[in-house]
Amino acid sequence: MYVTSTGENVFEFIVVLIIFVGVLVLTYYTTRFIANYQKAHTFNKNIEIIETARVANNKYIQVVRVGKEDYFVIGVGKDEIAPIGQVRGEDLDLSTEDVTVPDVTKLSKNFKDFMDSFRNENSNVDK
Repeated sequence: MYVTSTGENVFEFIVVLIIFVGVLVLTYYTTRFIANYQKAHTFNKNIEIIETARVANNKYIQVVRVGKEDYFVIGVGKDEIAPIGQVRGEDLDLSTEDVTVPDVTKLSKNFKDFMDSFRNENSNVDK
């Protein structure tokens, strides 16, 4: 029977931990490299998707800029792309403002108030 000491167990754990962290770091940098490589190779100056809106499951409406000033609206489905029409650039809101994200503290407070009122109503029913 082979008996290992506590020191050997700790050493083995540290070696395995270092290998694990090394694999994570290698994976991180490999993923970043591949993403940057694909971004550089798929960069296109003449076609740009301006906005996408989901209409139904696997169906979207997109505003696409082609060239410098031509904007088209297309319908994109699972297996098809259909032209809908052309839009003038002046009719579009092309601002690059960030979309406002709802305040989570307000949402959690409202949800907590709702749950408290729900609990109070159910406790009155049991009596």
